[in-house]
This record gives sequence, C-alpha cells and structure tokens, in this order.
Amino acid sequence: MGGHLTMQTPKWLFDRLKCVECTGLNFTADADFIRCNICETDYPISNNAILLLKKGVFVDAAEVISKHLNNIDPSAVEKVFATALRYCLKDATLRGEFSGILERYSGVLAAGEGIRSEVRLPQSGSRLKKLTDYFNPVFEAGQDSHRSVRVRNQSDEIIETAGQTPFHLSYWLRTTDGTLIEGVRSRFPIPLHPGHDLTVPLRIAVPSQPGEYEMEVKLVQEFVAWEEQVLVSKRITVKEPGSLRAGLVTPPHNGYYDFKEDIGRSGKVLSDAVNMAFEHLADEGRSVEILEVACGHEPMSLRHYHPNTHVVACDLAFPQVQLGALMFEKINKIAFENSVFIAADMFDLPLRPGSFDVIVISAALHHFADIVEALEIMSSLLRPGGLIVLLREPAKYAPDDPTYISELMNGFNEQQFEIAEYDVMFERSGLKLVYEQLDFECSYKAILRHSGPTNAH
Repeated sequence: MGGHLTMQTPKWLFDRLKCVECTGLNFTADADFIRCNICETDYPISNNAILLLKKGVFVDAAEVISKHLNNIDPSAVEKVFATALRYCLKDATLRGEFSGILERYSGVLAAGEGIRSEVRLPQSGSRLKKLTDYFNPVFEAGQDSHRSVRVRNQSDEIIETAGQTPFHLSYWLRTTDGTLIEGVRSRFPIPLHPGHDLTVPLRIAVPSQPGEYEMEVKLVQEFVAWEEQVLVSKRITVKEPGSLRAGLVTPPHNGYYDFKEDIGRSGKVLSDAVNMAFEHLADEGRSVEILEVACGHEPMSLRHYHPNTHVVACDLAFPQVQLGALMFEKINKIAFENSVFIAADMFDLPLRPGSFDVIVISAALHHFADIVEALEIMSSLLRPGGLIVLLREPAKYAPDDPTYISELMNGFNEQQFEIAEYDVMFERSGLKLVYEQLDFECSYKAILRHSGPTNAH
C-alpha cells in the first residue's frame, strides 16, 4: 500500500528524515517499507503511512497472539481483529463484556515481549514527589486562580480525596509582617496510585490586598496532619485588578462553545502563520515545510491546506495516521499528494533538527507530561525564523468536569492550564509570542518563534 510514496519518492521528506535506530540519514523506498541504508532497518508502509518507531516500542499483536494460541495462522488472527472492527455491538453497556478482543490479550502481549510490570517505589519520608509546575507568581487581587502541580506518588498507599481522612493539596501564605494565611483545599481529581503521576489543579484564593507574599504548597491529610515536605515554594506578587492582558485577541461569541466555529478560527490562525512563513521565505521561492505533531486522523494543516506547502503529519498511533492518509486521498487530492503521514514518538522523532518552517500542534500539547521538553523539541526542529502554532489548548480550569474526570480515569494524561502558565512554558522553552487568541473563554491559540537570534541549539 505504499504506492503514493514509492511513485513520487518525495525527496523533501528524505531530506528531513533520520533513522531512530542509528540516526543515519540515508534512505531508500520500496513498495512496503523505507529502509535505512546505514543499519538496514526497514520501516513498514501501510495505507500510505510510515511506521517510524523503534522496534522495541511496539509488537506485532497478530504474531504474539498467534503463538499464544498454539501457533495458529497470524493472518487468520488479523482477520478476526478486522471482523471485530466490522461487527460492533450497538449497546455500549455490553461491549466491555463481549468485545474488546485486543484488550483481552493485553497480558499476553506484555508477557510475550518481556515488558515488566509496574515496580512500586519504596516508601520515603514524603508521599509525593513534585515533577513539574508552570507556576506564574503574578496574580490579580481578590480573584480565584489556579496553578497546576504535577506529582508522583512515591508511597505504598493510594492518595485520594475520599473517605474520612481525605488528601488535598493546599498552601500557606505568609505576609511581609509574618502573618500566616491558610489556603483553600484542592482535591485530587482521581485516586493517585503508588508509582503513578498526576497533574493536580491547585486552586488559589488570591488575597484582596495587593503586595508580596511567600507561598508554600503542601499535601494535607484532613484530620491527620500536614506533610512537612514543601512541594512548591514561591514568592508571589498580588497586583491591583487590571484589564485583559495586552495583545490577547478575544473574538466575540454567542456565549457557548462551538466546536465547528473553533476549528474554523484555528484554521485562520494557522493560515496567518503560514503566510508569515511565506513572507519570511520571499527570496527563496520554495515551499513552506510544515510538521504537525499529534495530528490524529484529521491534521489541521490538511483540513486548512495552504497551497505550495509540504506537510509531514505525525502521530504516535499508527492506525490514526493510516486513516488520515486514506481519508485525505479522497477528500483533498492536492493536500494528500503534498503530504506524508508517519507514526512516530514525539520524544524520539525520526526528523533532523532545523527542518521545518512551521510546526503545528492542536489540542494535544496539554497531554504531554513535560510540556517544556515538548516545546524545546519542536523548537529544535525549526529553521531560523520558523514558527510554532498552538491551537485549541485549554485555558480555563474545570476540575470537576465529568469529561475531564472520565478521561483521567481512562488513562489519558489530561491537564488544565491558565494562560499565565503558558507564559512560563514559553519562557522556559526559549520561545516568544508573535500572536495569541482566546476563543470561547477556554480555547487558546498562539503563534511562537524562538526568542534568540536563530534557532540553533
């Protein structure tokens, strides 16, 4: 199914690829795979999408389950999976019991590839270890605000906001004259199991009196004790309430979130960024090279395709990019012919530094455990003057939202942020704002470029 790639052999892609096994830069294409000519690793092509992951991070489920079932024909196993996809029970309440065929073999797949089960961390003096925070220390007086704190449970017990002695995150404020102010409590959105990580939305009731305060964030078990360990220690500045931040564009809306409208507004921001890239390349007369990471099956850069661009659409999920390639071949032939779909790991990308003029990520940045690291990786892939485009990122806390809780329970790394926290992410990543927009009071969009004179790393 590699006809598109084989027939056209896009040199613009080969000029940007690197082998994730050996970092080699020399490739050839066949009908069914791309081969690294240095280490001779073959990367499969299926439905016009390329699997560019290291071999150790995925398994051939049909092969493993075949061995488990007395070495039956792997192609027959594959047909069974296709049948499960074709015939799906309409009653969702029955699906968990009578479908989910691949999930039933999850233990087999793990054991077959020697994947270790979770190892609990030893009990230490404190239950939590802070992993990341994007703590902007400036607040408006008298306003409720939030800051996210990502923690790991390094104890042997479940930490949860339930029962007679629940756990919360909270804080103490100390004024300049030494007065202590006890903060409000923030619940753990889901139970935090030993060895697991979770981003906890910390609610802050900002004092009405402007000034400087010392803040210490700690874990508290109600009716038992505060932990001595300080998770976050900050000097915060409380300022007089002011107007909306300068430069933030807030288009009018009808008072409710409109998904279709938000996609359209995202397309306008993306188009503006691509036009900026064309202006920057005015003297070069070449195509704008776009990378979209975590693209799913409907990359924004192809939904809103801009002529004279080349697009690499990348997602960790191989089926998603295959569906995307199949779909765009039908609905936008020109976009399809100027794009390549790849499955790759954001933190081990098969792409050379300094290869792209525009990098796009839509409604996905907040899923990464370390957002600064993700932004730094994207920045390293930009050419001098290149742009990063963030679309549809959350900018409003709703810690009790049922969808948010449900996705956390289902294993998604859901996180919520305020715009002030994005400022910290950008600063730590060496990026500066070119443009920012907030739609429906919750959907954040931004165009960024490297804050230094070049994008060299």
